[in-house]
Amino acid sequence: EALSIKRDADPTFDFCGYLEALPEPDGMYMGNANIIPRQPRLYLYHAYLVYMEAHGYRNALSLTMFGKGLSAMLKEYGLNYEKRRTNQGMQTNLALREESNADWLPKCDEPTAS
Repeated sequence: EALSIKRDADPTFDFCGYLEALPEPDGMYMGNANIIPRQPRLYLYHAYLVYMEAHGYRNALSLTMFGKGLSAMLKEYGLNYEKRRTNQGMQTNLALREESNADWLPKCDEPTAS
């Protein structure tokens, strides 16, 4: 029940509930706000921004603050956060859960607003 209360109170914490941890850091890349167009299935930060927009929140965390808070929030869900630096950027061990598609992710053929 504590998780449910936190999810209702904090949209970033709620977003973390849509993530699942993979055994190795070969999941989504962190990304940044300058990559256009947004690719919420590839970049974790883009997925967060799309989630915030879909729910009508205007004050998204900066990439730095999002990255700093991620580990602690995921621990509360019992998930271990790992990342590694690659030539394509920072790759995480995170993937979006299936319910993200129905709940807030845009359809593949719909361009996201930038």
